[in-house]
Amino acid sequence: MRRLFVFSPVIYDIAGFNLVVQREKGSPAIFGPDIMDTFSVTQSIESPDFVLTIPSSNFCRSNKGEKKVSQEGTDLIFDYSSDREDLVLSSDVTWKNWRLYSTLSGNNVDDWFEKLGNLFAWSVLTRNVFVIHGVILEWNGKGIILTAASGTGKTTHARLWRQYENALIINGDRTLLRQEGDIWYACGIPWSGSSGECINRKVPLHAIVFLERGDVNTTDFMKPLEAFSRILPRIIAPQWNSELSTVAIDLAIQCLEKIPAIRLVCRPDEESVYALKEAIMTI
Repeated sequence: MRRLFVFSPVIYDIAGFNLVVQREKGSPAIFGPDIMDTFSVTQSIESPDFVLTIPSSNFCRSNKGEKKVSQEGTDLIFDYSSDREDLVLSSDVTWKNWRLYSTLSGNNVDDWFEKLGNLFAWSVLTRNVFVIHGVILEWNGKGIILTAASGTGKTTHARLWRQYENALIINGDRTLLRQEGDIWYACGIPWSGSSGECINRKVPLHAIVFLERGDVNTTDFMKPLEAFSRILPRIIAPQWNSELSTVAIDLAIQCLEKIPAIRLVCRPDEESVYALKEAIMTI
């Protein structure tokens, strides 16, 4: 953890999207994870996709304590403040221009950074791109997503693939999915939950794997409708915004129509890797 945005502006390339972070004179220090350096770029950007401004003034609430999500004028307000500290993110209605108001200390870096990750995931839906909770592996040039409810064993299985098949873990918690031409890509982003696994890289998506715990290691291919019902809870979308939620649903359907979905019922052992590998090699 270190102080971020000492110089202004700072430019990041995240899954093909340019994010410019700029500070107003006198704005407070913001502390964040070193992983952001991996996504920084040096070239100038004339028309960035997203702009985050850190204001010098505090946020003035007109409806204090009423709603976490609200709208004031043309701005969408996301208020995560506590009784002791302020944390407010806002976006204009285009989902392009963001502002971060914070009095958080360095010890609370996860708060604002994770909330910014949600805002990023919501905003890219306006560009026909979506983010899901899931580990993304690269194996022999193939992107493999492992997704399941928290505590099922995604991270454990991903690390088994790294141990036994030399797979690369691009992100241990979140994956951005985007279609370019006829190809779906899985992309690393800076937000990786508690996994600590994060690489600035994209890979053609080859399969989406839904993990389940079991006493034996088995696989089967899922029909798109069943796979959709399983991926829906994993999508990071603003449930209070019907328009963007619909976009997320449509994108997930399009992805599952193109990308095979595999159910893996498994134990946390070497054999589970080879069971999934055998299924993947038939695609």
